[in-house]
Amino acid sequence: AILARHPELGAEVAAERALVAQARAGLAASYQAAPPLLSYADMMAAVKADRASTRRGALARLAAWWHNFLSPAWASAALALLVLGVGVQTYRLEQVRSAQVDATYRGLPQQASRPLLKVVFTDELSMGELRKLLSGMHLDIVGGPDEQGVVWLALSEGSAAQAVENLKKSKAVIDAKVVTEGR
Repeated sequence: AILARHPELGAEVAAERALVAQARAGLAASYQAAPPLLSYADMMAAVKADRASTRRGALARLAAWWHNFLSPAWASAALALLVLGVGVQTYRLEQVRSAQVDATYRGLPQQASRPLLKVVFTDELSMGELRKLLSGMHLDIVGGPDEQGVVWLALSEGSAAQAVENLKKSKAVIDAKVVTEGR
C-alpha cells in the first residue's frame, strides 16, 4: 500500500531486496565451504534444554552439582564423618540415659550390720524437723522418699523395736515398721 502511494520508493526497495539476495547467497556459499558444527535447530534445542534445566528447582540444581562435584574420595570421607558423628551421638545418649536410670532407680545400700526401718512421715514435716527427730533417735536416712512417701532409715545404735516405738509416738509419723534386723 505504501509503494502504491509512493512509486518513487520502488527503486530503493528493489535495491534492498537485491542486497538481501546477495547476502543470502554469500552465507550459503560459506556454509558450503565450512558447514557449522550445529545447525540452527540444534542450537535452539540446546538453548531450550538449558532453560528447562534452570527452571527446575534449587534442589534439583543442588543435586546435579553434588553428583558432578563429589569424587569417590570426598564421598568416602563424608560417609566416615557421618558414621563417626552418629556413633558419638549414640554413645552420649546412652550415657545420659544411664545417668537418668541411676538417678531414678536407687537401691538401698547394703547395711548388713544395721537394722532398717520403713517409715512414712506426714506431708507437713519440714526437713529441719525431720533432722531433729532423727538425730535424737540415732537414725540415718539411707533411701527415699519414694512416690508413696516411704523413707528408709538405718539405726546406728540401740534397739530397732524401741526406735519404732519412739517414732510412732511422734505426731509427724504416719507408719513405721522394722524391715530387717541387724545381723
